[in-house]
Amino acid sequence: MESAVLHKERGVTILEIVVSMGVVVLFFSGIFLMNSHVLALVRGSLESTASTRVLQDRAEQLRGSTWTQVTSAAYHSGNLLTIPPDGAGALRDLIETVTVTAHLATPGTITPISVLRNAASTITTASPGDAQLVEEPSVRVDLTANWLAKGGRPRMRQLSMVFGEGGISGRR
Repeated sequence: MESAVLHKERGVTILEIVVSMGVVVLFFSGIFLMNSHVLALVRGSLESTASTRVLQDRAEQLRGSTWTQVTSAAYHSGNLLTIPPDGAGALRDLIETVTVTAHLATPGTITPISVLRNAASTITTASPGDAQLVEEPSVRVDLTANWLAKGGRPRMRQLSMVFGEGGISGRR
């Protein structure tokens, strides 16, 4: 009788080992899955920060410009977008767009300026605007950064500013 009791307490069965190994495998799988998700969030945060730096760099360039330069498509394509901004290297296939529209004017009466800079640093003037834009009392400048995130997902960030002729860029 005593030997039967000892036999039951001696060890574990193969089934118990397999179940415990399954629990350990599930635990480590969950940790690896959570780790990959956290790394994707960190990557997205880094891209978002880089795009903010790109837009802030362009905004600072515009703040140092004169009114005539802000309202000129030639200035945007020939000077503003010629130098790559800080943080552009962290964004895959970055496309920057600068759009200048008449602020508070009747829509459709004044042609906006739209200039693009693609990932290959090619600058294209999509819309040159017209000479009336410089005569407006204020303009809205929209800076847009488009890029492809990891996995090919398109991302976009935009910054809008209003410039008045007598304001930040009041010089002609």
